[in-house]
Amino acid sequence: EMKTYTFIRTDITPTQTPKAKRFSSKKAKVVCNNLAKTWTLRPDSSQTLRIQMELDYPNLMDSTEMFRKSLYIYNPQYQELIIHKAYLQQKDGTTHSISPKTFVECLPYEAIDAPDYLHLKEMVLFHPGIDSIKNIYLDYSIHTQATYQPELDIFEQLLQSFPVKRYTISITTPKEKPLSYTLG
Repeated sequence: EMKTYTFIRTDITPTQTPKAKRFSSKKAKVVCNNLAKTWTLRPDSSQTLRIQMELDYPNLMDSTEMFRKSLYIYNPQYQELIIHKAYLQQKDGTTHSISPKTFVECLPYEAIDAPDYLHLKEMVLFHPGIDSIKNIYLDYSIHTQATYQPELDIFEQLLQSFPVKRYTISITTPKEKPLSYTLG
């Protein structure tokens, strides 16, 4: 039997983060309408983190801009990244799937001078700017094998470098496993 804990926070503004200076103008380049992160720890100790986000561009991207979004740093020996859905919506409502070729696996910047971490990968979405882009929708999971990390170890920063209208965190664990947490 499983139990679920859910935490919801609304209207997170970047003025609460150290990166706020990048958004000092009244018109932010990106607003996250919805950010949902769901952790599931199974009885066999395998786990899944699912991330869903809707990014809104109130000031349409310039066609010369390149969109770059780091999805996740992971260990491919024990973890698998699965893209469930990725598409963009233009100002006129037309939707386009984001090509798998725009997802690039690379070495995380933090691992450059750290030989013990050279096996890690960072999945990054690169997408050229389109004059009429309105929203980008991303839905992906990281599945972790039971042998890699037997317990949940979550350190989640609620404050983001961009405005978030709704942020939902959900954690599901076997009923017999205790969960300790602190929200700040």
